[in-house]
Amino acid sequence: MNKRRVSMNIEGKEGKLRILMLEDNEADIELNKLELKRAGLKFTSTDVMEKDDYLDAINNQDFDIVLADYSLPDYDGLSALSELRKKYPAIPFVFVSGKIGEEFAVQALKNGATDYVFKNKLNQLPHAVERAIREKKAEDELRQLKTTLDATLDCIFIFGTISFRFFYVNHGAVSQVGYTRDELLKMTLADIMPECDENSFYKLIEPLLDGDKETILFETTLCHKDGKMIPAEIFLQSVAPPDVS
Repeated sequence: MNKRRVSMNIEGKEGKLRILMLEDNEADIELNKLELKRAGLKFTSTDVMEKDDYLDAINNQDFDIVLADYSLPDYDGLSALSELRKKYPAIPFVFVSGKIGEEFAVQALKNGATDYVFKNKLNQLPHAVERAIREKKAEDELRQLKTTLDATLDCIFIFGTISFRFFYVNHGAVSQVGYTRDELLKMTLADIMPECDENSFYKLIEPLLDGDKETILFETTLCHKDGKMIPAEIFLQSVAPPDVS
């Protein structure tokens, strides 16, 4: 039987920020901007106070992030969030409000909000904005990486170095071992590599984690879902995860 080469990776805007601000109080708009400027953020802001202006903005302009109050005279933040998600599923949306309760905040996050900041803790706004943009960038990069990896016929597994649990597998890996992607993402390396002993395997990958080696190549067998053993040549390398801290 021919050996199949398998790649396994270990987890290891430019310019001004374009902000859409939905807020009916001019003083609060200026306070939001002041906090962002104090933190050194470079941005342009489109400020809207009413529903029609907000809808016109998201339909005709491009933004990197939306900052919105929860309660407005003729509109509300959840409706604004819903409208944004219809057109832009991934653009960060941060509530900045003095009337939002903890229970609502949790529900807002479930509905797709990125974060929330209380107006009496406005000094947290720059951090919330920076984190939201950083996470969006990391998600975009990861999505692009997955698209590239899924296009290759090689088997690619990416797993963590503590639990050895898979957090990404490509189509080639799914085809090779017979499990679905969802099944594999609940499994660890030991589930498909019977020869894998955690202690000995950690010693094997230690040079990668320490930076002493860039790659490791070895031969083993993988266990297919139907129980048959598949000879495989493993090409192992360490990759750093996106910075979403």
